[in-house]
Amino acid sequence: MIQHKLADMIHDALRLRGQTLPQFLAAAPPIPGLSPDRQRRMLRGETAAQFADLAFWASVFPKIATDIAEYIGSWPMEQIARREEGAGR
Repeated sequence: MIQHKLADMIHDALRLRGQTLPQFLAAAPPIPGLSPDRQRRMLRGETAAQFADLAFWASVFPKIATDIAEYIGSWPMEQIARREEGAGR
């Protein structure tokens, strides 16, 4: 779910800039793992997003970091903890 939200936010942010993903990546510094092919696959959900992806895109679009943090903060932690306790039995 986080990857889906990340992809939506990246697409929206690039659209607001009037750029496509290939245009943006062509101008980006050469960073391992940031190839247009890998990023396209990551944004389509074919390749798992890594923390480095989140960190990179959040450095470009800081709102991504705050929105993802807010999303994670909305998770019902008590229910998650109860499920984890029940799974450990």
